[in-house]
Amino acid sequence: MTNAVSSCVSFAAALLIARGLGPHAYGDYSFLLAGFAALNTWLELGTPTAFYTFLSKGRDARAHAKLYAAWLAARLLAVGALLALMPRSWLDVAWLGHPRALVLTAFCAFFASVVVRGYLVQLAESARKTLFIQTGLALLSLAHLALVASLRLSGALSVSSLLLLLIFEYVALASWFALRFDPGLPAADVPAPNWRELARRYAAYCAPLALYSGLGFAADFGDRWLLQRFAGSAQQGYFSIGQQFATIALLATTSLLNIFWK
Repeated sequence: MTNAVSSCVSFAAALLIARGLGPHAYGDYSFLLAGFAALNTWLELGTPTAFYTFLSKGRDARAHAKLYAAWLAARLLAVGALLALMPRSWLDVAWLGHPRALVLTAFCAFFASVVVRGYLVQLAESARKTLFIQTGLALLSLAHLALVASLRLSGALSVSSLLLLLIFEYVALASWFALRFDPGLPAADVPAPNWRELARRYAAYCAPLALYSGLGFAADFGDRWLLQRFAGSAQQGYFSIGQQFATIALLATTSLLNIFWK
């Protein structure tokens, strides 16, 4: 139920954003986030499914949580540094003329709202704390809708303000999670983890997925880049809002997937 509420409220917020920004600006907003979603498909190399699989088994759960958090931090720093140091000409080719500061903000917003969110959901779901995390996400979606409405009524709704709002919201969610989450994971008397062995297990699990991840990045980023380059931001916006309607059909599937995976 909470997942359904969260999804419906998020859908309403997406429609409000699209209406408030207009097709052109909404297309730019969607292109930036979708571009990093495609890049993330490549960089994660299937590690989220490996992490959730190992975490749900309950063995070395704390070690897996720490190792995966370190992996996420390494990705955040590496991509952030790459975007900050990339030559302007390369940035213009990849992100089609968007300012560097906006691209960096979009990356941070994507990382907070998708990668960090996914990590928190997987931690809670693996510990059978589904109601805890879904309640938090439902409340966050309601707050997001209210804040988006406030931005629109005040005339402050823009691509950059929305990206900053996402960062703020998910920093708040992560802080709440850290304070309130009781993992119920094995206590401190568990033997010290063998980090090399854990890394080897991830490598063995993810090796067959590496090629798929690369192809997925090429297909997803190529679709969005070609649409933005040759059709323009407005068509990107129409495409993105169409996808929002398509995701409604996946509501039940999304709700059941974590249960099935466990």
